[in-house]
Amino acid sequence: MKLKSKSPGELCLPDHPKIEETELGDDNIGLCDFNKGTIYVQVGLSPPTRLSTLCHELIHYALPELCGAEDKIEHIEGVLFKGLWEQGYRKVDV
Repeated sequence: MKLKSKSPGELCLPDHPKIEETELGDDNIGLCDFNKGTIYVQVGLSPPTRLSTLCHELIHYALPELCGAEDKIEHIEGVLFKGLWEQGYRKVDV
């Protein structure tokens, strides 16, 4: 897995995270773990909630400098989710 080049002191993350479905509990439906390069998504979410959650956590992963700016993250999430959902993007089990 290739790592992004960052200046000293910044996070050095893989180009894309591993995504795992798991039981998160505590009302969490998504979690971005920078230390493990992994996004965790609650098992059993409805398709639109799962896609929205993935968008949200991927934004956290791609733009860690927005940490604490949930209003901006939620805005970007909404734009991405609506565009992807309207274009028919869904999870397909292979």
